[in-house]
Amino acid sequence: MKPIVFGIDLGTSNSCIAQYKNGNFEIIPIDARAIVPSIVAHDGANWLVGHEAKNFGQLHPNMMAK
Repeated sequence: MKPIVFGIDLGTSNSCIAQYKNGNFEIIPIDARAIVPSIVAHDGANWLVGHEAKNFGQLHPNMMAK
């Protein structure tokens, strides 16, 4: 069995993850998208990440850290 190698790009605006497989890199989609916003939010009860956190921040900018 061959090892699986992953690469993670943790950018300041967006992030993504890729898998090296059969001599090629394949982006692993998260929420059906290749890139995910590098955002974390808390709605008072739950932690939100990525697109969900970005949408929350746009709807509730007063709850986001400055």
